Amino acid sequence: MKSLRSNRPGWSRRGRRRSRGPVELLAIWLAETAVLLVALNLAAMAVLGLLEPDSQLAADEAGESNRGSYRFRLPNYTDKARAEQHYRELDELEFTYRPYVAWAALPFAGRTITIDDQGERNPAAETAAWGPGEVVRLFGGSTVWGVGVDDDGTIAAELARLWPQAKVRNHGQFSYVSRQSLARLTSLITAGKKIGSAVFYDGVNEVAVLCRADTGVVGHNRQHQMSKRIRGYPKLEQRLQERRSAFLAGLWAVFLGHSVELLERLGGVSIAPAWAALPENHWVCDEQPDKARRVAESLLRNWQTAHQLVTAHGGRFRAVLQPVAYVGRPRVDHITEELDYFGAELRAQYAAVYPLVARMISDSGHDWMRLATHLYDGDDRLYIDFSHVTAAGNKIAAAFLYDVLNGK
Repeated sequence: MKSLRSNRPGWSRRGRRRSRGPVELLAIWLAETAVLLVALNLAAMAVLGLLEPDSQLAADEAGESNRGSYRFRLPNYTDKARAEQHYRELDELEFTYRPYVAWAALPFAGRTITIDDQGERNPAAETAAWGPGEVVRLFGGSTVWGVGVDDDGTIAAELARLWPQAKVRNHGQFSYVSRQSLARLTSLITAGKKIGSAVFYDGVNEVAVLCRADTGVVGHNRQHQMSKRIRGYPKLEQRLQERRSAFLAGLWAVFLGHSVELLERLGGVSIAPAWAALPENHWVCDEQPDKARRVAESLLRNWQTAHQLVTAHGGRFRAVLQPVAYVGRPRVDHITEELDYFGAELRAQYAAVYPLVARMISDSGHDWMRLATHLYDGDDRLYIDFSHVTAAGNKIAAAFLYDVLNGK
């Protein structure tokens, strides 16, 4: 009797073996490819173990790195345990949305860091019972905020010690550009706060943030992140570009991470996962003179607007172009890992913008605009990265601001 099974779809005439459809063949091919990629990735991991370790990874594992959270190892710090505690607390900070300024830190009470309910680093609360005395408000980015130092080592704290009669407030925030400081100043005026003397200590973030190819002169560091959140990720490609996607990071690590690292090590090339290859990390002021000019002009316009606001409310305003490790002759032999990490590209941005700002300040004829770009020149190890300094450096900055505010 002829087998009925031979006439069924999916069975060949020569036997009982079922032929596979296109979907099943595709699934098998994908599975085999996945297994092959994982096998190659594991083999690459084994080969990497035989090679000389990557210098950055080796430095981290050997306890030699002094970048980022490892800055406590820098020779600047005498109390390593205290410094390590500070960077541990720094990693614990969280942030939230704030109207007009975009973000601010959440309240925090640590051993080295205290943040109030306004998201600012002020251990003593501002109250209506302050009484007589000069009110001094410092605006800026994380340098003013005080990365790398305890609460009593910030510029604001050092200035308060130099000027006991003054009520000094620290309005610095991570990554703020001058436009955000201007928004914070405006909010204080709207809230009826006494302004007194206001100082904008800017420059580092104007270059590091606004010189990026994807950021305009009225942008800020998180504009693209916030834009995507508001739009709700309408496109798949935007989801794939989310660099903090744990899912994509996991896939990369399992299937390609070690293989790509091996290719990079052997071929001397740099290959990055798609979500890391974002234009926001690319600075262009050195290649686009018009962009550099607009960044410099926007800084001065924000300063001029702040000056008009403060003086209109009976206060004094000072603007300072802050120091950065790429300008002048500061000692930086102890932060070569930091400078090598960013390479020549970031240095080129400051070389393109800072001279423009300095010339515009000079041409303006305003004595309320000052240069502090060479403040840290000398043999002392003050920098802990390309922009932040130790308490000793902040003490120098505070003395400079004291002189600026007292007509010297």
